[in-house]
Amino acid sequence: MNSGGSDWPTALLSLTDQHLARLVMALTHNITRDAIFYSWLIGDQNRAARAHKGLQASLREVLALPAPAIEYCATPEDIAEGLCCAHAVLGQWESIPDWATVEAAYRILEGLDLLLTHGLDSADGMGGRERRRSMVHADVVSARAQLEVFRGRAFTAMGLLDRSNAIAEGREGARTVRRRLDIQDIPWWSTDPRTAWPGDRWWAKRNDPRHAHEKYL
Repeated sequence: MNSGGSDWPTALLSLTDQHLARLVMALTHNITRDAIFYSWLIGDQNRAARAHKGLQASLREVLALPAPAIEYCATPEDIAEGLCCAHAVLGQWESIPDWATVEAAYRILEGLDLLLTHGLDSADGMGGRERRRSMVHADVVSARAQLEVFRGRAFTAMGLLDRSNAIAEGREGARTVRRRLDIQDIPWWSTDPRTAWPGDRWWAKRNDPRHAHEKYL
């Protein structure tokens, strides 16, 4: 996706159905969803995997849940990475987003949104399969809303959340993004042109040696 540039639809369609299905299903699970958002923000899947283990271990500790049959063996470093993940997805993070990864992810979600929209009827009278499809679709749209928050576009994110609820009301992913907007609607990096989202046109021209902030000059 990162190498696709303006021809990103071709890159998206080259991904396997299994790969896309795994991503869509991961977006339905709270901890996994946050770890995925974190991996897109930082551009590092290994750190995100450690954060995932740390978040799972922390949740078990807080809720006094028994350890699973196969222990994840979270280390103190995993716990610290999980805490960093929690701060990052709230927009309270000291580093700068990996915009190339964020933008690639956004286009994957945008493509999935379009695919799931095609031929989708009203939820009224839906069978079980169609109802599950609508819930998955709503989660994809709310994930797009989360990335719009990362971009510093709270108003656009709210519109996507309304659309998510119209597709399938009350999904946890949409409620979580809305709660985060209530806490902080603009991430700190969006307040500085040098670190803010470089804009749509940057995607096709990101090999340009100019820095992102030069779009303001």
